[in-house]
Amino acid sequence: LVLNGWPVISAFAGDQDVTREAATNAGLVTMERGDKAYLKLERGNLMGGWKFSTFSGFLVFPL
Repeated sequence: LVLNGWPVISAFAGDQDVTREAATNAGLVTMERGDKAYLKLERGNLMGGWKFSTFSGFLVFPL
């Protein structure tokens, strides 16, 4: 997870059988109006037909 251009949370998947690779992570990040958060593939590539990432964000409470 990248927040305003800075890496915040990372995950690693290293199974040699690419049909079983998966990674997950969770975090609580303080954000302000105008902040930008996104997922980024740092190294490697996506193989096969499963080229999906999911990201869920929730407002826990307003500041």
